[in-house]
Amino acid sequence: MNRRLELPLLPPELQASIERLREMADEDWLASILYGRASQDRHKLMRSIDDQLMELVGWCEPIRWTPSVIVRDSDRSASQWRKKEREGFDEAMALIEAGNHGGFATWEPSRAGRDLEIYVQLRKACQRAGVLYLTHGRVYDLSRSDDSFMMGFEFLRAEADANTMRERQIRTAKLNAEKGRPHGRLPYGYRRVYDEHTGVLLRQEPDPHKGQIVREAAREVLAGRSALSPLETLVRLPE
Repeated sequence: MNRRLELPLLPPELQASIERLREMADEDWLASILYGRASQDRHKLMRSIDDQLMELVGWCEPIRWTPSVIVRDSDRSASQWRKKEREGFDEAMALIEAGNHGGFATWEPSRAGRDLEIYVQLRKACQRAGVLYLTHGRVYDLSRSDDSFMMGFEFLRAEADANTMRERQIRTAKLNAEKGRPHGRLPYGYRRVYDEHTGVLLRQEPDPHKGQIVREAAREVLAGRSALSPLETLVRLPE
């Protein structure tokens, strides 16, 4: 899937800022790739990504970078534990390796990756193609030992943060299991009951209304009706 963004798909304010820079740019400006990512974006709203891109555009003007290509990944983790491919980042890497752009930009290193292996790949690609890396508002030349070392530390820290978050999630899941508490997102057809004074979760139980819908759907399937029939019913129901 092509994750490049045409200007009409961007928010008006961001679109106008990019168009203004492109009009200002001359042959001395550096053609660049802007990449944004958010790991929690189930509804594909990508608001935080647009905020990232807006700040990147602001960084580009004083250093005379042209935002030639905009790429982003919505609802994509960048840790070694990720379950989905990052099509947008893969495309950005291919663009870097193609050698037609002189700059690559992310709002912070963790947007590019929370896995040290990703940094090694990015560093090699930038070094071979002579591409500069803009992040935290500063330009890094990964062919320089000091810049390469500093970015290695940043990516290592981002990886450690991801690993720490995962360890906490595992501990929480284990604790909930030991106490018989539910963990994760609420399944359709259930509700959670909390103590009205403390807010502590007491139990998870079938929802009187939605639970009945699930039971009816199960009965229809067991009776031999198409599995699509109950799904169509669910789609038509209000939230």
